[in-house]
Amino acid sequence: MTTYLIGAIVTFGILLNAFFKDSSTPKTQVLSWLVILIASLLWFATLPFVIRKKLMTRTLPAEIINRLVTSNYY
Repeated sequence: MTTYLIGAIVTFGILLNAFFKDSSTPKTQVLSWLVILIASLLWFATLPFVIRKKLMTRTLPAEIINRLVTSNYY
């Protein structure tokens, strides 16, 4: 039970952070809060996708730029 709660709290924190950073989503919409709540309760399914998306959006562009900068064309 403790592991489940820790996972749910971590997922809730990640989703809440992303929710507040998103300026296009109204913070007063009940459906948005409901989605965050359901995704937090189902953290074992949503957390891997959230982590994967974060890693893909951060490391892939940096890796491409790094390869372009460090490659020698001469």
